[in-house]
Amino acid sequence: MSPITMRALVLMLLLAACASPPPRFALPEEAGADVLVLDQRPKSGPRPRKEPLIRYAADGTMRTGAGEARLEPEELQDLLAYVIDEKRFFDLDTEAIRLKLHQENSRRGSALAVLRAPVSVIEVRLRDRTHRVEVHALQFQANTHPTIAALQQLAAIERKLVRSSSVALLGGTDGAARVLALANEELARRYPQRTALALTDLAGVGRRKDGARVAHFRRDESAREVSYVIVLLPVDGEPTAMMPTTPRDS
Repeated sequence: MSPITMRALVLMLLLAACASPPPRFALPEEAGADVLVLDQRPKSGPRPRKEPLIRYAADGTMRTGAGEARLEPEELQDLLAYVIDEKRFFDLDTEAIRLKLHQENSRRGSALAVLRAPVSVIEVRLRDRTHRVEVHALQFQANTHPTIAALQQLAAIERKLVRSSSVALLGGTDGAARVLALANEELARRYPQRTALALTDLAGVGRRKDGARVAHFRRDESAREVSYVIVLLPVDGEPTAMMPTTPRDS
């Protein structure tokens, strides 16, 4: 082999080694196409809003009613891996879950009424496959029926999507950690004996009419105690943390 051919071969091998691996999940070709969607709609009656609760697009843009943020490509792929691989979303089925709930309620001899709870709808839209699952009162049903594995998987997916979007709205992991530190300062001031909150206790981020964002941290300490801290992030000014009274505290 000539020196020139050898150099060309080495160059080709180096370029191949440096090339980015193909994504684990093939996304829609249109950059703005939805890939992951979480919605919560009423079981009956008109929808309170036109847009879904949370939308993740193929280009990494995440949109909620509280604003939008951008995920890096690997972050979106990791989120899909959690939903599809770890929680086996494509194996979950709406009718199968309903049947399991019916069987469990028949065995118990009663069904709990949760008429005002929303229907959670989760969709994955890949280039070659789409799937949708919906469950009424998902988090309540999952807490009430801990032995139904499909409910636990779907509830975990919903919590993950909410927490991921909330972290993104707070500026990523570093920004969310700073907001968490403020929440823990307030928790320690009010209840110094309680364990510090964690990012897994981030329950959501909303937005007020004045543009301020509100981060909610919540952890159930017991049947009678709740650690609930909100951090107000105004458009102008310093963030503040507070602990509003919860039903269990009153």
